[in-house]
Amino acid sequence: MSLSGITFSGLATGLDTRAIIDALMAVERRPITALEQKKSSLGKSKNLLSDFQSKIEALQGKAKAIKEIDAFLQFDAKTDDDDKFFDVEASEKAAAGTYDVFVESLAKTEVQVSTGSPDRDLTTVVDATTFTFTFADNRTLTVAPSTSMTLDELANLINTAESSPGVVQSDVRANVVDTGGTGADRYKLVVTSLKEGKQGGFTVAGDSPLSQTATFFDAMTNNTSANTKASDAVIKLNGVTLTRSSNTIDDAIAGVTLTLKGENKDAGPTPRATRITISTNATATSERVKEFVDAYNEVVDFVAKQNELGEEGKASSPLFGDVTLRQVRGALRSIVGGSASTGNDAYSMLSQVGITADKDGKLTFTESKFTEALNDDSGAIKKLFADATSGIAGRVFSRIEALADPVDGVFKARLDGIDRQVRAADSAISEKERRLELFEQNQIKKFAALENLISKLQSQGSAFSSFQAPTIRAK
Repeated sequence: MSLSGITFSGLATGLDTRAIIDALMAVERRPITALEQKKSSLGKSKNLLSDFQSKIEALQGKAKAIKEIDAFLQFDAKTDDDDKFFDVEASEKAAAGTYDVFVESLAKTEVQVSTGSPDRDLTTVVDATTFTFTFADNRTLTVAPSTSMTLDELANLINTAESSPGVVQSDVRANVVDTGGTGADRYKLVVTSLKEGKQGGFTVAGDSPLSQTATFFDAMTNNTSANTKASDAVIKLNGVTLTRSSNTIDDAIAGVTLTLKGENKDAGPTPRATRITISTNATATSERVKEFVDAYNEVVDFVAKQNELGEEGKASSPLFGDVTLRQVRGALRSIVGGSASTGNDAYSMLSQVGITADKDGKLTFTESKFTEALNDDSGAIKKLFADATSGIAGRVFSRIEALADPVDGVFKARLDGIDRQVRAADSAISEKERRLELFEQNQIKKFAALENLISKLQSQGSAFSSFQAPTIRAK
């Protein structure tokens, strides 16, 4: 039990016993204060290491963005006719070059139009005859309307019917169209394939050639003036004819997507092919490299800041001279200062492509020099950064992956070590606090006993002084 609340007046000894005990306690508390300061420093170290790890992982993310050999270079795709016949888009998997594309025909979607109806009530044209859609792949969709069904209900019946083998169909879409005319042809049922090209083609037929339903839908298949027959897209690529079922073609030129929207034959009496030029997008590629350099410099700046001295020449950070920081900085510096196998000795190091380091290891990126190297030999620059074995970005990524491994990486080991030291300090503080409390209790008891002793002695002295000394008479 703590006795710190007990005070003594010092009436017996004249001493301020509480002040003496507090002074003794302050001396005894010094080891605890030192441990608390150590804990505070460890906490700051842990926070700073976590910040450092975040910067390292940010650098890893930038390295990942350029380490893949197919993702490093960015490309532009342009046509010589302002995209009149198709839009073109190049991905990072494209390759520089030129291609001539002639669009002979677009892929067309099957559209079939029924005979007309003066209103949305089909009772005058439809009986209960079953009719069947037959698709290009021989699947079928069977619909059985009722005689009381409206035109909108028939459209809904088609849209919700199931095709074999029992899956809700998604190949055609039926809509009722108001042509704006008058008489028997005002309202028509329009059925449109949901697939481009011949793969989406279909026919419609009733099960009785004499029924009203059969007549109604027979017009859909045979109404050549209103219908659009399914057809595939046809293009010539460098003189070679290609056929595709869609107007979006992404497998004719590697890494390039063509979205057809017009036919070259409509361009006049002497139509010509459209030329596509695929070239390296130096600006986009440079931006990726610049982001990598900036992230690397943040790591360098962080390490430098932890090693700064304060005004009195003392370390200003608990991570001053930290071995983990030195290890990480050294590993990364060795990679970015090294070489890669590019097939071109003129572009085998970062310093040769506009990325130079100062005496502190901080990088400077000169975009103009990088662009010049990229235009001169994009293949070598790609390998310098993204070669699977020696590419700079790939090696940085792998090194950081090892350093930041959640099981046995250096950050994990370092942070775990700090946690162990904090726990040990907490345990030591608890033990010393317990001993300090006992020490305080003992001091209070000692001074209480001292006061009691002095008080008794003072009482005895007063008793002795109360007796009168005997009178001695002269003879």
